[in-house]
Amino acid sequence: MLSAAEVPTQEEGVIVGATVDDVFTSFSEALGKHRVWSRDAKASAMPA
Repeated sequence: MLSAAEVPTQEEGVIVGATVDDVFTSFSEALGKHRVWSRDAKASAMPA
């Protein structure tokens, strides 16, 4: 699905895994780090 949408899977904040459990574990860890701050410039550049 990500490749069809041309989403780069190595981009910061994009989580992929072999199973739902793998993805959820990685997502939970990332959520705890609140990774939004490092993407602020990209988010600001996107049209609303």
